[in-house]
Amino acid sequence: MGWNSKQRAVGSGQFAVNGKCKSIILLLAVIISQNVLPQGAENNIDYGNQQWVQYYSRIDLGKKFTLLNDASLRVKESFTQMALVLVRSGLAYSVNEHISVAGGVCATFAFTDNNASRMELRGWEELFFPLRSGRLYFSNRLRLEQRYFRVMSNGSITNDESYFNRLRYRLYVTIPLNHKTMCAKTIALNVGDEVMVNFGQQVKYNAFDTNRLLAGLSFQVTEQLLLSLNYMLQLSHPNVPLSFEENNIVWLQVTHSINKHKP
Repeated sequence: MGWNSKQRAVGSGQFAVNGKCKSIILLLAVIISQNVLPQGAENNIDYGNQQWVQYYSRIDLGKKFTLLNDASLRVKESFTQMALVLVRSGLAYSVNEHISVAGGVCATFAFTDNNASRMELRGWEELFFPLRSGRLYFSNRLRLEQRYFRVMSNGSITNDESYFNRLRYRLYVTIPLNHKTMCAKTIALNVGDEVMVNFGQQVKYNAFDTNRLLAGLSFQVTEQLLLSLNYMLQLSHPNVPLSFEENNIVWLQVTHSINKHKP
């Protein structure tokens, strides 16, 4: 949720969003959520908690290109068990001051009882379009992922494999509290939601994959450094009939923007 990177910034040159446009964006998010969220499955939800730490770097390579990197460590059940390790990298291209496109690769290792149980290799492509209206910063992201899974046993990769496609739409809103814009020493309120749906031949039960509802605070330490601490309610659906997981997640994010380009 860093606003000081060239590819992710909403500067003074960004167009303002009128009330009608904001209403359409919010209505779209609600409609998508209502149509993909599971109904009538309250008795089949497993509850848990997770704690995430994630580091993002945004490195400007020139007027049009930005290198995007992030790494995440996720634990669960009050820091007692490993959940996931994720590393991701990609390249973003600024089409204009309002739209950017990006693509890259990602690798994850999921854990069961503190042992690596699944490896994932993922390709991803996204369309990112930030909007601003007064003090409100809207972060819209549409991402497509190609997810290739391999089951692991005793630290080794087995021949048990699967492949899903996933489509994600995310809408976050950032509201500066002590300044009118996201400048240094700004405290901001974050709210948002992300919906994820699966498609492909191997998707049987979980066309709905995940919904993430988020709220929290950010602190823009400097123009280059942003800290965020968010609470997230995550509802997910494994590829098993009538089985859902709900997790309460505390998510610490560190975003570091590095400007290598000098105009």
